[in-house]
Amino acid sequence: MKRNLSLAYNILKNWSSYVCGFPQPVPVGYVIIGTTFHCNAKCMMCNIHEFYKERPALIDRELELDAIFKRLKESGLIKKITHVDLTGGEPFLKKDLKDFIVKLFSLPNIDMVTINTNGMLTDKILNDIAGILKVLRMDKCFSVSISIDGKGEIHDRVRGVKGAFKRVEDTLAGLKELRHKYLNFTIRSNAVIQPANIDYLHEIKDYWSKHDIAGAFSVIQTPFYTLCQESGYDVRKFSGDDINNIKSVFPKSRGMNYYLDNNFKRPLHCFAGHASIFIDPFGSVYPCNFLAGNEKYRMGDIKNTGIDSVWVSQQANEIREKVKACPFLNCWNGCEVDQTMIQFEFIERLVKALSLGFFSYFRLKGLKGFE
Repeated sequence: MKRNLSLAYNILKNWSSYVCGFPQPVPVGYVIIGTTFHCNAKCMMCNIHEFYKERPALIDRELELDAIFKRLKESGLIKKITHVDLTGGEPFLKKDLKDFIVKLFSLPNIDMVTINTNGMLTDKILNDIAGILKVLRMDKCFSVSISIDGKGEIHDRVRGVKGAFKRVEDTLAGLKELRHKYLNFTIRSNAVIQPANIDYLHEIKDYWSKHDIAGAFSVIQTPFYTLCQESGYDVRKFSGDDINNIKSVFPKSRGMNYYLDNNFKRPLHCFAGHASIFIDPFGSVYPCNFLAGNEKYRMGDIKNTGIDSVWVSQQANEIREKVKACPFLNCWNGCEVDQTMIQFEFIERLVKALSLGFFSYFRLKGLKGFE
């Protein structure tokens, strides 16, 4: 009950912030941290592996994770949220990742950390996670999301690395052993829907079920970390049969089916910069990871100032206004969609409850039309 009231309060505050344009003191959802832009994959739908080839001057400018932690620790905002999401690049390429995650769990209200990985660094992944779980309190939850975009050669082709799926399976086998040992550890998975795997979505879903993994599909319109509008992975370029295939995988998903049935429009506005923020490896702050690297959407940086100062700055408020005209306005990016759907479903329940309340009231009064 207390958690539901807290959620309701934060959602209403989030809406008032969005409508009025005032800075919201506390993100409803979570902070997303880009640990590194280095990556050992060459995914078809993502160009992050080209990041330092195109920007060699930045290769040594990534912050140490300890420097990011110090900013998190001193922030009043961070003390009030419960969930941190770690992404990349490939996070496990970061040497100090394990110590960083252990420190995250020492923050007052953080009870869940999720890390996203392509699963190819098997030994590093299993050793780091085992070390984290060994010292993690049982009331804290740790989750690893491993990318699986198909089986065998399909996954290898999507990830651009021969033998990638074999490495994922080796990693998954080790993760399942850890899950059996530690009840506060969960395994998740994500697949990016695209032309290369559009005919194999049910196969992916069955694979998740076989291994008892909580899986989720992402529908993207543009490659990650670019503002390129020309993409072979734009969901709007799928055929009618492809769309029906996607819908068949989500028979009970109101949000996804609304999205697909309404010309790829989200059920609610994007709350990036209100519901969550993204901190990149250089300490720059953006509304979400899709907009990382685009100076027009840079809210500030935490190298020389605190997170709280960035959050309430005039520049951050101006960026929130720009998000309303974001080039990815109708994207289905998991980070923000999760937050949107939490609010969408809450508001739907609220409206239904109010409707039932009014119905009951007028029926008790004996008014016509409500009998």
